[in-house]
Amino acid sequence: MPKRFLIALLLLLLLFFPLVWISQYNYPSGDDFYMASLAKRLGALEATKWWYFNEAGRYSYIFLQSLISTSNSWLVIYKAFPVVLLVAGFASLYYFVRAFWGRALTKTTSFILAAALYALLISLTPDIATAFYWLNTNIQYAGAVFTSLVIFALYIDFYRIAKTSTRVAYALMIAILIIILAGLNEVSILLFIATFGFINLLFILKFKRSDKWALAFFFVSVVFSLVSFLAPGTHARVLEVSAEFHPLNVLAGAVALTLYLLTELLTTTPLLPATIIYLAFLNQNRDKLDDLSALLRGLRSHWILLFILLAITAANSVIFAAVGVNSLPDRLKNVYVYTIFFAWLVFVTALFFDLSDKKFNFSVPNWVTGALALFVLGFLLTGYKLEIGRGNTIPTASRSQRFFSLISTRSVYAQAYLDILSGRAERFSAQNEEREQRIRNSEGSSVDFPLYSYVPETIFIQDVNHPFGAPYWLSVIICGEAKHLNYVETGPPPPQKKKF
Repeated sequence: MPKRFLIALLLLLLLFFPLVWISQYNYPSGDDFYMASLAKRLGALEATKWWYFNEAGRYSYIFLQSLISTSNSWLVIYKAFPVVLLVAGFASLYYFVRAFWGRALTKTTSFILAAALYALLISLTPDIATAFYWLNTNIQYAGAVFTSLVIFALYIDFYRIAKTSTRVAYALMIAILIIILAGLNEVSILLFIATFGFINLLFILKFKRSDKWALAFFFVSVVFSLVSFLAPGTHARVLEVSAEFHPLNVLAGAVALTLYLLTELLTTTPLLPATIIYLAFLNQNRDKLDDLSALLRGLRSHWILLFILLAITAANSVIFAAVGVNSLPDRLKNVYVYTIFFAWLVFVTALFFDLSDKKFNFSVPNWVTGALALFVLGFLLTGYKLEIGRGNTIPTASRSQRFFSLISTRSVYAQAYLDILSGRAERFSAQNEEREQRIRNSEGSSVDFPLYSYVPETIFIQDVNHPFGAPYWLSVIICGEAKHLNYVETGPPPPQKKKF
């Protein structure tokens, strides 16, 4: 194997090892218990129907979580699912790299590019717990982003295939994935609709006609998004959180959120230094980018940037019109950040070809590339925050565990290592076993239920500790009856994350 491939593989394994390892301590929270109880009682299909008509129209996510929950091994699957999602995420990105950049790049180069992009992407995650470890959100949000990547990769390959039967198979796969995507979350399908609307517009402007396949995929996405949006359950849920509608407030809030997200991503992360490295990579591989150049031919970078701003603002407007202008949870910010990341990648690629036509030279001295790479690596390892404190140290921890408990960082990779080495992840697992045992041993209608403390931030859901996170429905699953929970403090409350 090439040396570059081995180095990239080793770095990828070192970064993602703690995210995989800590999954064994993962545990359900909040609605997971209620959904599991309902699914075990009704079955996956009937539970999906109940949710669709009463609580939410996200049919594909609800069906998949209900299907997992009906299994007698659902807690084991719960621990394994984040690993599956992390691996599937990389696989989908690698496939997208091969489709978007073209097969002229060697598989080794494609792997290295995919590994670099994936490491940076995951490092930007606002809340890793809801992105990968909470089944109630990881299917809906991170799963939707990776599904979108596969759809776009299939769509690109679709036009490179000559054989009719193969094209039909690809079209069918794309349609099925669009149907799945429409049932995952509203923001992802809105952005997908906007993208395919943009693609259809480009066909009309460039070729003076529409493309039947692009139009068909756009139609499928609109129809099945309405199946989700107009569900009785969606209507009922919106009524619970809806606010008075003011068009100017909605538009102002939507624009402000778009600018905030883009500004924050460009100023608090290494996205700009990474962009310079990426441009140098494109320049170095200029002779292998014929497929990519043909794909983006005639598509100017400023139009892509304008589309990004308008599409995100439009999605914000729809959400704010339904639920009011408010701060959004981190699990939804995960989708925005991931989406902006890939949109920025396409914008920069188009910018490269625009400026290349004007004979602009993107070559960068090796020492500059190395310095920028170290700057990016610093973010991967620290998140540009490295502090020493005593806020989350377990009293009974060993000396080595106390040492690692003192360190605080914003890096999702380093934080996962620290959660493991400090003993917080293992203690979290022990607390969950204790909770289950208390329920099993309780002979009355109530049980003392310890709140979480000294939590592992990587897998702990910050906003469901009490009272929502205390699994009232866990008692139904374990002993067949609901018990009243008397909350017992066992240590300092978990740290709260700042909302945006």
